[in-house]
Amino acid sequence: MDLDERFVLDEAVKRTQLVSELLKDKDELKKAHDEWPLLSADDCKKILEKMLTAHCKALDFRAPAGGVAIVELAGNDNGHYAPDADVIRINTKMPAYDDFELAMDLIFHENSHDWRGQLVKRLNPSHPKPLTPADDPPYTQALMFQCNNSGAEIVDAGEDCSSYQKQPWEDHSWTTGPKTARMLAKGLAT
Repeated sequence: MDLDERFVLDEAVKRTQLVSELLKDKDELKKAHDEWPLLSADDCKKILEKMLTAHCKALDFRAPAGGVAIVELAGNDNGHYAPDADVIRINTKMPAYDDFELAMDLIFHENSHDWRGQLVKRLNPSHPKPLTPADDPPYTQALMFQCNNSGAEIVDAGEDCSSYQKQPWEDHSWTTGPKTARMLAKGLAT
């Protein structure tokens, strides 16, 4: 199932606006990019939370209450959005923590999981800001996300990675994270 084309186009515009907004602090971000491996966990967290806040503002949704947690996680987990704690966890033992662009990719990727969950919740008519067909394209895309929002993937990553990444819930994150991070890195390089 492909993502809704209008939703993808609308989000591309918002992504461009997000990167333009972030580049208003180009000197600070360029310094963070250049010094990333040398920064303290607290300094990394500040930059990651700045990305998180800007991403939420660009898409007009609330940020995870727990923000970003810099932690050591077991296994190959680069990081994840934890809905139970409403936090994005970044694993200090994985490459995504050690590399500025990979860390940005991870923040935008995992924050997209939270945003999609919030869109699905807005399909409930009793939600304070319910989505209706008049809200298209988010409405149609939220319906697709809802089909894939059972709390577990329809296809597990270990089962078939390419199918896992193509399901709507993941397709969106696997597009948003890298595209946004690359745009930001390109903007910092010019």
